Amino acid sequence: MQILLDKGQLKFNEKNITVVNLVDCAQAYEEAAKLEYVCAMFFLGLSYLNGLGVSENDVEANRWFQKASNKGLNMATNVLACSYLHGYGVPKDVDKAISLLRTSVSNGDVEGLFVLASIVYNNGNKAEGIKLLKKAACRGHKKAIEFLMKLGY
Repeated sequence: MQILLDKGQLKFNEKNITVVNLVDCAQAYEEAAKLEYVCAMFFLGLSYLNGLGVSENDVEANRWFQKASNKGLNMATNVLACSYLHGYGVPKDVDKAISLLRTSVSNGDVEGLFVLASIVYNNGNKAEGIKLLKKAACRGHKKAIEFLMKLGY
């Protein structure tokens, strides 16, 4: 990232970051990801997922999300779970998505807990979904709190 700053291709102030050249940014992520930098793996996955500086490629995105997930990055695990939930670049597999989210939750991730609660609730297990939503709400997850309030809890 410092190289991009030095070249004037990445600019930031206290409130935001602007990428001037997405191709160079994706290349920097790839170089760092190959050096096993976990956040770079995740951001490279996002680059492929959204076609930012590289051609959009869900399969390649998931490959990098899986690598970052294997290294314990909960955000990557959650995004990979969403890929399985919707079938983006992988076969649609709700059970696999739930399994990945449970891994994220076991690592203490509240966002994964909220997503898991939503899936469980929407797949018909309302009681378990509410239980999980309450856990997320107790940990301060705003959307979980809002959802429970709408349900009258």
